[in-house]
Amino acid sequence: MRPIMASLLPFVIWLGVLQVPLRPFEAHPPDSPGSLVSIAAALTGLTVAVYRLGVWREQMSNTKSNVTAEVARHREESAQHFVAIERRLASIEQHITGGVEQRASLERWQGRVDTTLETHGRRIDTLDPARQPVTVV
Repeated sequence: MRPIMASLLPFVIWLGVLQVPLRPFEAHPPDSPGSLVSIAAALTGLTVAVYRLGVWREQMSNTKSNVTAEVARHREESAQHFVAIERRLASIEQHITGGVEQRASLERWQGRVDTTLETHGRRIDTLDPARQPVTVV
């Protein structure tokens, strides 16, 4: 019902405007009521089209602002997620660095223990000549 009323109101207005005698129409009045109605219908179509174009433009403007706001919100949310990911990666990197340092420390300790055992083994061999030399693996 509303679309009919939306186009009926401008039609009635244009029909009324066209019936008002104006100077250009005095010389050439409309031929018949049918031509008056057709001119009013054409002007009504033009009025409704301009109105619909304005409504469409307003909707596009609202859509553009909504999309812009949504993109800005998404960008901010993504930035927060990226900061959290960077923190996690930094924590993982710190744990890996700690593990590598601990492994290097354990290898140095193992090297010192092996050297000490070899040294003690040589000393024992020099003190006890009857004993067979023992190789440490």
